Amino acid sequence: RARSSPDLTLLGNRGKIHLHPPVFCPTGLTLSIEGNPAEVFEFPAPQGGYHYQAIEVNRCLRASLQESSLMPLDETLSVMETMDQIRGQLGLEYAEDG
Repeated sequence: RARSSPDLTLLGNRGKIHLHPPVFCPTGLTLSIEGNPAEVFEFPAPQGGYHYQAIEVNRCLRASLQESSLMPLDETLSVMETMDQIRGQLGLEYAEDG
């Protein structure tokens, strides 16, 4: 329940990968393997990181599709249900939850 930066570190047996914030659209990562200097890889996100979603929405609209084959509505609902379960386990509530 503490505040932390929106980054992520993956730990392995011989090193770690640190995703630069924000984790939902990282702009780079640092790879640290034991016995070697850390390597930084940068990959700036075009248009704030959501441009792939915008391209897909545009494709669907032009094709008169009501849902994307890349991210069907059922998959979106499944992801949201998982997120709701995680929130419940953490005891995280929003004002809109009523």
